[in-house]
Amino acid sequence: MNQKAAPQPLIWITGCGPPLAESIAAIYKKWRNGVYSGDVKRICKFSITVLVVVALLVVLLVFFHGHHAKQPTVSLIGVGLTIRNNALEIQSVAPGTPAAKAGLHPGLVIQQIDGTDTADKPLLDCMNMTVGPIGSKLHLVVIDTARSETNVVEITREKFIVGDAH
Repeated sequence: MNQKAAPQPLIWITGCGPPLAESIAAIYKKWRNGVYSGDVKRICKFSITVLVVVALLVVLLVFFHGHHAKQPTVSLIGVGLTIRNNALEIQSVAPGTPAAKAGLHPGLVIQQIDGTDTADKPLLDCMNMTVGPIGSKLHLVVIDTARSETNVVEITREKFIVGDAH
C-alpha cells in the first residue's frame, strides 16, 4: 500500500508552491538557528541610539526655545492696526510704547504715514511704513472721528521688547 507523504507544514500554512515555500523555510531555519540574531541586535541598538539622540534634541530645543529665547526687539511704534471702511484704524496701543507716549489711542484713523496716503492701501504695506530705524521720526496724520479732529503727530521710534512694554 502506498502511503501518501504528509504535506509539509510550511507549504500548507503559506499556501504557496515548493520554490517559494522552500525559500521561506530556509530563511525561517536560519532565523531559528540565530544566523540573523547579530543583525537584529545591531538594528535594535542603532534604532535605540537614534531615538535617544532625537529625544535629547527635542528636549534641548524645547528648553532653550521656551526658557532662554530672547523676546524679539523691534523698532515699531506700538500700535495694532486694522482696515475698517477702507481706512487704516488703530485697533490697540501697547502701554509704554512710542505710540502711547504720543497720545495715540484705539479708534483713531491714520490718514497719512510720512506724507503717504493710507486710503485703499493693503494693511501689510501700512504696517511696513511704520517700521524704521530706532531714533528716527515718524509723522502721522490722524483723524479722531469721535471729535471730528485731524492732527499731525510726530513719533520717535524706540527700541522695546515685544510683550514687555510698560
